Amino acid sequence: MEVGGLFQALILVTGLFIIVACNSSVDSEEQSTEQPSALTTTVDEAIYAVELQPFSHFEEAVMPIVDELQQPRGLLNGQLQNDKGDFCWYTQLATTEDSRSYFYETLTGSDTLMVFDKGCMTAATPIGMSFFQRTVNEIIGRWYSKPDAAFQTKPIDLYPSSQFQENGWCMQSATYPTQAVAIEYFGDADVLAAVVHNITIGGCTQ
Repeated sequence: MEVGGLFQALILVTGLFIIVACNSSVDSEEQSTEQPSALTTTVDEAIYAVELQPFSHFEEAVMPIVDELQQPRGLLNGQLQNDKGDFCWYTQLATTEDSRSYFYETLTGSDTLMVFDKGCMTAATPIGMSFFQRTVNEIIGRWYSKPDAAFQTKPIDLYPSSQFQENGWCMQSATYPTQAVAIEYFGDADVLAAVVHNITIGGCTQ
């Protein structure tokens, strides 16, 4: 895509952020309409997205240990916007408490799974996947700390790991050095299908 087209795409998604930020949110025990904050970023940052792990790996490694009685971190259901302006539902599940965490080779604990409506989170612009990942990070960050935690939600700001972490990425709080979130994104091509998240042991590491 030419540079002009890229800037048009950036302006389009920026508009989506502003429109959504002006709408009121709906929060409940089991349902929420999530709203990303206004986009303030450079073109390079807007394009950057971390690599997706295959959705088949999610189905094989994570789904078999889901425990329907285990409470996930955050809301059970909610919505967020894709880069076309459509609202996409997500459902959250949790793995068993005594199973090995996806993020650690030797530690057990319940991970939370965020699963999107099939095909809804398909990137329609060059910055679509980065938009998706940042929006998801902003939503998840609310569930792991105080409102002033200021998690570094841009994909380009994610760290590769944290203490004992073997898989996924690490999202660091700018306010609290020892608070961070482990996160992994699953999908195929331009489709974000699912996310796994959990608390880390200490802050992020390089």
